Amino acid sequence: MSKLLRVPEVADRLGLQPSTVRKLIYLRQLPAVRPTKRAVRVREEDVEALIRVGYRPRREEGAR
Repeated sequence: MSKLLRVPEVADRLGLQPSTVRKLIYLRQLPAVRPTKRAVRVREEDVEALIRVGYRPRREEGAR
């Protein structure tokens, strides 16, 4: 069984903001587990798989 990571831990590993990680979960681009009604966890193997495929955050259109 793989380790379950909290959203800030996932954000740190991916180099993203926690809000971006929550958005990826909401858009179902990153699978999440809900051990309780409010808690959100992501399996470590899912984060590693995202890194392996070379995930890069998409730049916002107005960003420079």
